[in-house]
Amino acid sequence: MIEEQEEKITEEIEGFGGSVSQIVQNILLPKSDISISARRGLPGYEGVTTAKYTGDITDNPVITFVLQQERRGRHRRLSEMSGRFRIGVIAENKSDGEKFTAHFISEAREIAAYVGGYVEIEGLMTGGEIIYKYFDNKIEEDENLDSWDNKSFQNDFEKNIYKEVNKFTGIAANNIEIVRQVGDNPDFDVVALPLGSLGTGYAIEVKDLLQRDNEHVDEAPAKSMETGELRNELIRKPKEYAEQLDLSLVTVAKGLSEQQYNDLQKLTSSSNVFLLNGENYSERLSKILVQKTLSECSEYVFY
Repeated sequence: MIEEQEEKITEEIEGFGGSVSQIVQNILLPKSDISISARRGLPGYEGVTTAKYTGDITDNPVITFVLQQERRGRHRRLSEMSGRFRIGVIAENKSDGEKFTAHFISEAREIAAYVGGYVEIEGLMTGGEIIYKYFDNKIEEDENLDSWDNKSFQNDFEKNIYKEVNKFTGIAANNIEIVRQVGDNPDFDVVALPLGSLGTGYAIEVKDLLQRDNEHVDEAPAKSMETGELRNELIRKPKEYAEQLDLSLVTVAKGLSEQQYNDLQKLTSSSNVFLLNGENYSERLSKILVQKTLSECSEYVFY
């Protein structure tokens, strides 16, 4: 009976064609060989599928990784089976990534509607929604965390950093404040999860130490701050907050003298913190969010 149902589904979705449909077919009925092999199992996932899209929806080729979450229990009937999948998209630019993701979601929904009761999409999360779910889970896990809130940008520098982060990953959110039952309420200027909850997540602290008259900025000008004070403001305190939410800290600071920046860089090397100069941060941000993320992927898979 299961084989008959699978055959019927295959016949009904063959007409969609294209590599996107092939990805969807591989998710629903994984039968074909995949072009990626696992070095070791991804925690909580039982399969990895990859495909390269070269169609006219995007200007450049797009690579997708589909991770199938482990199913608990055994199901005798197809109607009893359900699965949750994480889909990662690697594109040359944000525009291609967004176009492909929108096209993939549209086609997946169309296929689900076409095959009727065989397939049902319960929900889809993209971009900032993945960040919000991440913090929802953290609050459920920690009794001292009461809630979280998404606030507005405090200055143009924060807004510019957020835009820059979005060039490298679509899974980002700005100005997240965590409300704790006891203690200070940490806030994160930008949060990025390039691999969702699988890999390293980043809390990005944005400090414009040049601003004197902006009522939203309470930092003193950098030139009047000692190294210890700067370390506490730019490294120690935000790192403590980030680690409480299982995030790594990236601090982007504008207004430091060359000597101050060099002194702080020596301190970050032993504290697993990334300190970026606010005047030329783009290249290093790319290395952290793109190259380091791809390196983490290589721990699990290879071509």
